[in-house]
Amino acid sequence: MYVEEKNYLLALNGLKKFVTLSKEKKRFSMIDLKNFMEPIFWEAGYRGGGKTDTQTAVLIVVTGGAGDLINSSAVIRETRRLYPDAYITLCVPQFCSMVVENCPYVNEIVGISEIAWFNHDVSRLISQVKVAITLLRRRYHIAFAICNGTASVAELTCYVSGARTIKSNLHVERGRMHQVDVDLSVLDSITGHPISNRKMEVWISSKSMAYARNLIRNINGYKYCAVCVGGSGKRKQYPPQHYVKLLRLILTEERMIFLILGGKEEKRQGNIIKEDLKEHAVDLTGTTLDEAAAILKYCDYCITNDTVTLHIASALGVPVLQIHCFPVDLNPYAYNMISGS
Repeated sequence: MYVEEKNYLLALNGLKKFVTLSKEKKRFSMIDLKNFMEPIFWEAGYRGGGKTDTQTAVLIVVTGGAGDLINSSAVIRETRRLYPDAYITLCVPQFCSMVVENCPYVNEIVGISEIAWFNHDVSRLISQVKVAITLLRRRYHIAFAICNGTASVAELTCYVSGARTIKSNLHVERGRMHQVDVDLSVLDSITGHPISNRKMEVWISSKSMAYARNLIRNINGYKYCAVCVGGSGKRKQYPPQHYVKLLRLILTEERMIFLILGGKEEKRQGNIIKEDLKEHAVDLTGTTLDEAAAILKYCDYCITNDTVTLHIASALGVPVLQIHCFPVDLNPYAYNMISGS
């Protein structure tokens, strides 16, 4: 499974040389990269052979945001089921790696720099070569590119790892398929039939579960509803004053306590809702994502913006209402008319 040092250095130096050439041209393409690296990968033993390996090595690369990682949980679980004795490396964006830190199905988690997301051409290549410094030490028999958002990052990462075979969901005819089914298509193509267990999972630490149990109390028949006020940018955040109106309307029908969830940056929204609803709201903004997931597990309902808690609630089987603040034309990048009212 491990690559001999001389072969590792041969492949790594080959990638570094390609980076130098690409800097001179100020651009690169996957075709150029493959044409340059394939002879080197063959010489270094990353192609063919592998008969002396005592353990299969599998690489899973998932791109996108925290919600995308929840959607990909089924792929991660089912990869372990298909390769029970394999050494599995999971490669994810550093900025949302906390979603998978308690994952029981992988042996190793490697973070991808944000540079790979927000920069293009040669700088993106350079960032992935830095990842390859770690990945090239193992001889990966197969790599799965689970593409969300910046799709090329997943396939590029798989390639610079030297993986012998690469399976990608990038070219799947998506139509109205759920993202979970799109992701699982890479495994469906191996088994020859659809994977039967397509359920998402959330991996929560025992410490956070204990925290949530101590927090949640079933008092006088009240139900608990998580209200998740975060979101990646204003375009995904329903204004707190509108949340207050909605929650007050719910209180006319239900005995409810609202648990306000969000990051430290959502403290202002949490304060606004708490000050208005008084004893009917608990401001829990500032909790970690792991703690928020544990709290959601004990809730009866969830109301959330388009953010990771939407996917967590769905995976946990909690009835969820998503507040979708996009304009009528459903363009998420258009001006959000609601946010200023």
